[in-house]
Amino acid sequence: MGGVFAVYEGVHKLSVREPLTSPAVGLAILLVSLGLEGFSLHACLKEVRAVNAHDGLWTWFRKASAVELLVVFMEDTAALAGLSLATAALLLSWATGDPRWDAAGSIVVGVVLIVVAVLLATEIKSLLIGEAPERDYRREVEALVRAEIPGSEILRFIALNTGAREVLLTYKVTPGEFKDVAALIQAINRLEAGVRARFPEVQWQFVEPDIEP
Repeated sequence: MGGVFAVYEGVHKLSVREPLTSPAVGLAILLVSLGLEGFSLHACLKEVRAVNAHDGLWTWFRKASAVELLVVFMEDTAALAGLSLATAALLLSWATGDPRWDAAGSIVVGVVLIVVAVLLATEIKSLLIGEAPERDYRREVEALVRAEIPGSEILRFIALNTGAREVLLTYKVTPGEFKDVAALIQAINRLEAGVRARFPEVQWQFVEPDIEP
């Protein structure tokens, strides 16, 4: 909504051609805001680097499961980009005496806000409906399954992020060489304990014995 309103204001200023009023005050406010947002983004980037196991920020953005950090990063980035564009537009308008630069700046800022909002909404939606974790758990879990249940194999395997550094695993395994139900249950319990010890981020785990169809 903020982006749409900024675009509307820009279009309105282009049609009305209102002269700038108190550009120095506006510039001072923008510069102070830039400093504050820059400090906030710097602090946020320190936190991102501490948890980022990827090569770049874009990959982290696509794979991140820490919603609160993701939202702060995108808000700070959008604010800093918008303030920078608004400052440049105001300076051009002030230097040339042409208010159309200020109007164009408002439109561009609005577009930036809308694009960032769409990107953030798309990423948050994927986290809400379930997103696969960045780590491939199946290969390592299969090794643990074979160690605890000789002759067994995984039939179905699902891994989902349920929160920041929290993962849910659910999978079906064949009974392998086990013929006794009680012994199979004990082996599955050992398997679950082994997976939890290997992957502390796995907070939920459901293992179901089954046979191939």
